[in-house]
Amino acid sequence: MSNQNLKNKSIDELREMKARGEAKLKVLHNKSKYYESQINLLTRKERTHKFKTEHSKELNSFYRAKRWVDENPKSTTKSLKTEIEKLQKQKAADVAIIESNYGSLEELKRAKFIISKVLANVKYHEQEESQQSTQKSKQEIIE
Repeated sequence: MSNQNLKNKSIDELREMKARGEAKLKVLHNKSKYYESQINLLTRKERTHKFKTEHSKELNSFYRAKRWVDENPKSTTKSLKTEIEKLQKQKAADVAIIESNYGSLEELKRAKFIISKVLANVKYHEQEESQQSTQKSKQEIIE
């Protein structure tokens, strides 16, 4: 074989090796894209779960409101505003009742405290009396 044929054969082998390497690289690249997409999917699910747990109250309120709107498609902004005003009036009335009962609550707390002090004193005196009677009975035995 001539020198030129050897060079051509070596070049052909190198091209063939390059083509195989590029094919393997393409397969590896596709696999890495697949794994990357799977990782992104998992992290997206984790972020979604984290968001849902951190904002569960807001999401529940939103879904409750959405269900209400879906059930009442003919409701208008005006009807919603009247509903809000009605609820605010009811809230104000409830707050007034709570505030009027607050004084009674404070009195009840004071009475509970005084009763617990009296009961503690009674218990203390009962224990003292039982100790004194035990000591008297011991002294009687000794005498």
